[in-house]
Amino acid sequence: AGVTVLCTNQRRLDEVLAAILMIGGALGCEAAARDVVADMRDEVKQMHEYTSVWPDRPRVYFEEWMDPLIAGIGWVSDLIEVAGGRDVFADLRDRRSAPERIVTAADVAARDPEIILASWCGKPVDAAAIAGRPAWDTVAAVAAGEIHEIAGEDVLSPGPSLVHGLRRIHEIIQAFQAR
Repeated sequence: AGVTVLCTNQRRLDEVLAAILMIGGALGCEAAARDVVADMRDEVKQMHEYTSVWPDRPRVYFEEWMDPLIAGIGWVSDLIEVAGGRDVFADLRDRRSAPERIVTAADVAARDPEIILASWCGKPVDAAAIAGRPAWDTVAAVAAGEIHEIAGEDVLSPGPSLVHGLRRIHEIIQAFQAR
C-alpha cells in the first residue's frame, strides 16, 4: 500500500540504457542517469568505431550456463559485436528468456567458435569441463586454449558495469587478433 514498484525487463544493450534513464527519472536523479548513459554510450561508440574497421572478426560463443547450455542474453551478444567479435548465436539474441537460448553441444561445435567466453551466474567456470565435452576437441577455441571466464557482475547485470565487461571482452578479442 502506497509503495511504488518499478519493474524492468531489458534484454538488449539499448534497453539497458533506456532502463537506467527510467530508473534515474523514477528516483529523481535524471541528470545523474543521463550522465551515466552518456558515458556508456560514448565508450560503446568509441569502441565500435575502433573495431568496425577490423576486416576479420573472430567467432565467439558466450556460455551463460552449462547444464543445459545457454547462449548469452541479447546485451552480451551486443557487447561481443561492439568489442570486435562475431557472436556465433547472434540469431538467438532477441530471444528474451533463457530457455529460448538453450543450445546443444553439437550446435556449439557446428558453429566452431574461435573464442569461448563463459559466466555461469555465480558459479565458477570450469574451463577443463568445457574443453572436455564430447567432440569439442575439434572446436577451434578448445584446440587453441581460448576459453575465458568473464566476471558475472561485468556481463550479467544490466547496468553501468557492462562497460567493464565490454572492455574485458575487447581485451580477449584483441589478444586473439594479435596471435
